[in-house]
Amino acid sequence: MTIELYSDRVWMRPYAIEDVDALHQLWCDPDVRRYLFDDRLVPREFV
Repeated sequence: MTIELYSDRVWMRPYAIEDVDALHQLWCDPDVRRYLFDDRLVPREFV
């Protein structure tokens, strides 16, 4: 069973293999890395 959450502005679901490139691009953004990864670069294999 997959749980999906909806609101007026957001749809949240588990990420799929098709999302890997977009997720990696987001995680490589300096403003995101600063808060999530202690400003370390995230290797694509981590996704």
